[in-house]
Amino acid sequence: MRSEEILDALAELDAAFPTHRWTIDGINVLPLFRYEVYNNNHALYRRSPGERRADKLEAPKRVGRALRSKAAAALRLGRARWSDRAASAPISRADALLFSDGVSFSLLHGRYYDRFCDPIREQLERRGLRTLLATPLEGYAVPRHSPSLFVQPALDRAKIRGLFESRLRRPAIELPEYERACSALVERHPGMSVPATERLTRTSIYIQVFADVYTMLLRRVRPRVVYLVCYYGSERFAMQLAARRLGVPTVDVQHGYSGELHWAYARWMNVPPGGFELLPRYFWCWSEEERRTIASWAERSGGAHRARVGGNLFARMWRDDDAEIVKRYDREVRGVVDANRPRVPVLYAANGLETEAQLRALAEVIRATRDELFWLVRLHPCRITDRARLETILRESGTAFDVERATSLPLYALLRNVELHVTESSTTVIEASEFGVPSVLWGALEAPSFAPYVASGWLRVAEDAGAVADELRRQGKRRDELRRSLAAGPRASDLDELLALAEREAGRPPEERDGDVQHR
Repeated sequence: MRSEEILDALAELDAAFPTHRWTIDGINVLPLFRYEVYNNNHALYRRSPGERRADKLEAPKRVGRALRSKAAAALRLGRARWSDRAASAPISRADALLFSDGVSFSLLHGRYYDRFCDPIREQLERRGLRTLLATPLEGYAVPRHSPSLFVQPALDRAKIRGLFESRLRRPAIELPEYERACSALVERHPGMSVPATERLTRTSIYIQVFADVYTMLLRRVRPRVVYLVCYYGSERFAMQLAARRLGVPTVDVQHGYSGELHWAYARWMNVPPGGFELLPRYFWCWSEEERRTIASWAERSGGAHRARVGGNLFARMWRDDDAEIVKRYDREVRGVVDANRPRVPVLYAANGLETEAQLRALAEVIRATRDELFWLVRLHPCRITDRARLETILRESGTAFDVERATSLPLYALLRNVELHVTESSTTVIEASEFGVPSVLWGALEAPSFAPYVASGWLRVAEDAGAVADELRRQGKRRDELRRSLAAGPRASDLDELLALAEREAGRPPEERDGDVQHR
């Protein structure tokens, strides 16, 4: 199913059933339901029956791989803690807790810079405020640009507890007309996958277990605000829940597409009184367009959810031609680009979901255009380990590509210096337009999500591999015209309000602000 089909189905459900009253242990689980429905039915994410059968047949192998993966992660953690021990942050009192997504790093000056959290941290520290950066997942990217706290080990321990609680605990379940609603959804949309009550219940228990971990962290840090990247997913829903219980406002920092066809940001029709426990208080938007999308339903929450325009701070940094870091990376990227002239530099932004067949199709397109285009093929942050496999596939197409530097160099350094951009669904379409780079969408599946960019000409759709090169040529001819149409001047911003959420702590007595609690 396409994004618009799923959003339409969810809207039908909200109109016919009391979804705002679906609770488990008093927590409205509609966000969990929407999350499951989107991930299990969207054509980009849904696995084929053949793939599911193969997974089932290889269950013992998958268990073995999971155990080996955990062992490797433990070794990475040990090495990271030792080699980068100077950047290991203690749990200490802070005015703001910054919760990373664990993957959005750029390697700047040999250190991993969180492109969403670090710019906010710098803004807050210029105001004299204290911050603590928490990093989840098992990447353990070191050396770090900023001191941070690895939280994944605590979450892994919580998962063990959740495994037992999800089987033994009997929560209070209030899901009026749930089974009838699911049946109606499947009847109207044959083949649609909907989560069973048991699935929602189990996930809800896990969220509460993770929330207990975050509650302990928040009580020790005592922040006045939590900024986090990508609010959805079990562990992130849990941070919303823990913060809400302690009265700490949360801010979801935009990390990509947040428009009319994103389940997490658009068309929440049935907003319960007081809003959703699993949604943030504030949505930090890049532009007025996203703010309008969110405000259209958030305004019915009685102040529980609000949308503000804070802008893309990392992108703002890369628009300063005089900044030393920008000059340095311009030289590095231009060295790669100029060495491959007169071929036109094209950035291919992977979405992390490409199949083997799609990667081989990309190799064929690179082969067909190797005399006129040079391809910078950038892996998605969640699939960095696929680099060797991707390079092996692309090598068959010749040498008109670069994966290593396209993936390791900062995205915005690339966008400053390429002339065209291609993707199958990456929201880099948005960022490319801001840097004056026209895009081509490979396949029409996600075109409705980028309708404003199609309408303005910044994005053209190539229905199949054979049309990609032709659409790139068309975009290349229009590039100068499109760049002249870029909006002049900054957009209206609520940045001060979003940053000031942490300033209420500034009035605390020094003895209260200076007490660090060491992490044990």
